[in-house]
Amino acid sequence: MNFPGPEEARRVVFVSRNLSGESLRSARAIRTLDNVHLLGICEQLPDHHGAQVFADLTRTDDVHDADQLISAAKTLDGKHGPLDRIVTTTETLLAPVAIANEELGFPGLSITTVCRTLDKSLLKQTLQRAGIDTARDRVVKSRADAEGLPTRKVLSAKRVFRSC
Repeated sequence: MNFPGPEEARRVVFVSRNLSGESLRSARAIRTLDNVHLLGICEQLPDHHGAQVFADLTRTDDVHDADQLISAAKTLDGKHGPLDRIVTTTETLLAPVAIANEELGFPGLSITTVCRTLDKSLLKQTLQRAGIDTARDRVVKSRADAEGLPTRKVLSAKRVFRSC
């Protein structure tokens, strides 16, 4: 694969726990954008074929830890020059990537925006205030909250993100 020289390209860091399957397809799509020097941060390094998508990769123990992302990004910055942004296509990584972008002064979604979006009940309130209809919901935090719910309703468990 032919990479633009770092001096003429945007240095974009793609974050994924495991660079395979859908995440690798997303990285390939980002790599095809004009003037992108694609770098990566992951927990598990990809095979040779997957690694060829990136100009460089660095591994960290936990990509969900914003401090580890920041440290890994600084390592890539030291090797390749100033970075432009950190991105992900993984929902569970949106918050740590937002924190890292804010800490490093990169553009991207703020942690406040990410947390509001990941909290589906807050997102629905925002959409309803904008006049967009959404399916009815109820936040259930205890057994008592669940009492009286129709038994044929779809229940969805909300994952609590450490950063939100």
